[in-house]
Amino acid sequence: MAFGTSSVAAMRTAAGATRSAQSTPGAADPITTARAGAVTPVQDVAGDLAVVGVTWPKNAVSAGDQFQIRTLTGAAWSQWETLDADQGDGPDPAEAATATRGTSPYVVTGASKFEVRSLTTDQAAPTAAKVQVVDPGTSGADDLRAAPGAAEAAAAKPVIYTRAQWGADESLRRAAPVYGQVQLGFVHHTVSSNSYTSSQVPAMIRGIYAYHVKAEGWNDIGYNFLIDKFGNVYEGRYSRDYGGANPSGDDASGKGVTGAHTLGWNSGTVGIALLGTFTGQDVTPAARQALESMLAWEASRNGINPQATEPFVNPVSGATITSANIAGHRDYNATACPGDTFYQTLPTIRADVAARITGSSPDTTPPTTYSG
Repeated sequence: MAFGTSSVAAMRTAAGATRSAQSTPGAADPITTARAGAVTPVQDVAGDLAVVGVTWPKNAVSAGDQFQIRTLTGAAWSQWETLDADQGDGPDPAEAATATRGTSPYVVTGASKFEVRSLTTDQAAPTAAKVQVVDPGTSGADDLRAAPGAAEAAAAKPVIYTRAQWGADESLRRAAPVYGQVQLGFVHHTVSSNSYTSSQVPAMIRGIYAYHVKAEGWNDIGYNFLIDKFGNVYEGRYSRDYGGANPSGDDASGKGVTGAHTLGWNSGTVGIALLGTFTGQDVTPAARQALESMLAWEASRNGINPQATEPFVNPVSGATITSANIAGHRDYNATACPGDTFYQTLPTIRADVAARITGSSPDTTPPTTYSG
């Protein structure tokens, strides 16, 4: 695995940029307002994919600053996409003490090159910001994993691939896990490309993991679990050694490990992230089925009513909010997560989860693991 940084100070200046100024080396949309900015040199995607983001010291970036990325596929540059910098995800205060502010990681797949630009309403670009690039490299985990045994797959508990199966480098994570009784489920999307193959998924997760720890200074990957578009579920944040058994993201007493997925609301919750971006499109049927299976399992074993709207009290901070027990990230933080299109389906998902728990669901079969 390779990890690199470059300073925004090294970007070429793009103050008062116009279409012509922004069109080198490829066509791009114009900056239509008078904003200072800077653009990185074009960078190669070293391997099959890259994970890219921008980090900065506290107070080094103004509220109106934006960072955007575009990618080159064949001879065509994509439109600029804004990197999610709303700070809606992240660890709780104890873990955040050593954290760095930054955008969410963006997974580049299917492209040969990329570049990043900054836009600001200030007089100059935020030069303290750094572009972070993770090449997750290759691993034996990239040859798609054989599914756990049939007994596990047929049980109420979904099949969950272990950290070892996506090639986690356990030397990266820091600090001992913290646990709490799960009372609420959060749904996220990773704001990354939807165009990926099953063999790229382990590297995508390794890249997000490395970005969270090495770029943002978190103790571990932020999400408790991740789901790909093929319906496969992956163990996220480390909880304990399961000795090769199907992991459950908890300690021996059943308390869930505290993640870093919903700023200020991680304690007492579980965060499940779907790999991809679902602002203008919905998740795949396989991913949705896997998500409902995970939520039904978590809700049933923790005594959560999936269709209820109830007060939630953060067991650590004491902060209280009333929301659905299966919530979108945006219900608690100022963020677009988990995407407009997907968010609109949450009422149906809650009903389907409840039906799975009561056994009245028309389809309670775990999703078929994609292996092609």
